[in-house]
Amino acid sequence: AIAMLWQGFVGGEAAWTALARGVRHALRGGGYALDEKSFIPHVTLMRRADVSRGVLPMPCIERGDIQRITLFSSDLRGSYPRYDALESYDLKAL
Repeated sequence: AIAMLWQGFVGGEAAWTALARGVRHALRGGGYALDEKSFIPHVTLMRRADVSRGVLPMPCIERGDIQRITLFSSDLRGSYPRYDALESYDLKAL
């Protein structure tokens, strides 16, 4: 089975939902057609993950293992997804 793995947020959902509502309103006002899916604040961890063996295809991350986080945008319009790094954060500096 193929699945998309994502992580939702705990706390702050109202602020993310209000932001999404404002963006959607502005896009509609600019003449863009949008789908009517409800917004769920999340971060996509993996697209097209093979979970047929009943095991998540990700390493188990222990506290302290993550030193840097990079946020990417994804463009899914072509044959293959294109990912562009938007911002990187050094967790040791936080």
